[in-house]
Amino acid sequence: MAVTLRTDTIHFGALDSWRGLCAILVALFHLSVLGHIHDVPLIRNAFLFVDFFFVLSGFVITHAYLGRLNTGSEFTAFAIKRLGRIWPLHVVVLAAFVLAEAVNFALAMAIGFKTGHAPFAAEGYRPLVAIPAQLLLLQAVNVSDKLTWNFPSWSIGAEYWTYLVFGLIALTVPRWRTFVLAAVGLLAAAVVASFSKHGIETTYDFGLFRCLYGFTVGHLTYLIYRTAKAAPSRRFGTAIEVGIVALVCGFVIAAGRGPLSLAAPLLFGLTVLIFAYERGLVSRMLNWPVFVKLGELSYSIYMVHAFVALMIMTAATIGQKLIGRPLLVEQIHDGEPVKVIANLNVYVLDAIFVAYIGIVIGLSALTRRLVEIPGQRLFGRWAQKAASAARPAAAPLGPVSQQP
Repeated sequence: MAVTLRTDTIHFGALDSWRGLCAILVALFHLSVLGHIHDVPLIRNAFLFVDFFFVLSGFVITHAYLGRLNTGSEFTAFAIKRLGRIWPLHVVVLAAFVLAEAVNFALAMAIGFKTGHAPFAAEGYRPLVAIPAQLLLLQAVNVSDKLTWNFPSWSIGAEYWTYLVFGLIALTVPRWRTFVLAAVGLLAAAVVASFSKHGIETTYDFGLFRCLYGFTVGHLTYLIYRTAKAAPSRRFGTAIEVGIVALVCGFVIAAGRGPLSLAAPLLFGLTVLIFAYERGLVSRMLNWPVFVKLGELSYSIYMVHAFVALMIMTAATIGQKLIGRPLLVEQIHDGEPVKVIANLNVYVLDAIFVAYIGIVIGLSALTRRLVEIPGQRLFGRWAQKAASAARPAAAPLGPVSQQP
């Protein structure tokens, strides 16, 4: 999901805002608090919006780099810039998780305090052995039997390796680029359909294939957008946009983890195509400043929300020990036991949801300014140096200037 939607000539503002709203929905999905919001069907199936990110990445990366990956140096610069877009914030959030686990370990050793799991345990969700795979962005290629540490980060690992697949195809077979990428996407879709146990929701095991499928749909969507002879009529633009939003909501609610979910990238491709033209009222609303800001913060929202959710769950664990009554109950979700915050007034639980989103957005504003943007600039300079080093020096045409 970590792509920019602005280029020198076109800014897909509505799509940028879509990305921000989808990041919020995914964040709500990952908070285990049994208020009114928790059981909203759209929220319960909001994991499907990760596939929207994949499709959008294919669309925007194709828009930004089509015809620009012709040499090894251009590919190297591309790989460095894409890494700089996702890796710095990923590492910072991973470090925050490790620090939190270290505090948990220290408290367990000093006073016997426990939060329900052994710190750094190999059988748990935050084992030391999983850190190298996290740093190498290998969370979605079946190197572990579960999601670990900052669990949403599996998708950015899948995206990065998908970027490299796209870049290598563009570099090595430029004339057959779309054909080869389509074949890869079709194969990836077949792998997901054949081996995933929960429709399209595969993460640590076949997540890379899920991303390749969605990215390819986004690539083809951009080619349709670029070659279409006419945009949708403004007269019917609002009706078309409202209709596709309703269709997306209905689809997400109905599809869940069933076989129908395998069609999610196709529907999201159509959604991206419609909103790329920005021909209706919904697009104009999505260009309001509040939605634009969410779009700017979307990557940080996606990356920090699991840590905020962890802190809320830890606070509930500590709170129930202090007050002497349980705040957490265990439920079975998709065959797995999950602890949720439940034993409070339902409106208090709703307030936790609201506070959670507020904290996530506020923290995201900080991480974007302090980590995302500086990281992008640093890696951008490295990419520029890599590209410059590969260019042959031009012969001097006259006396060399001594000016700096």
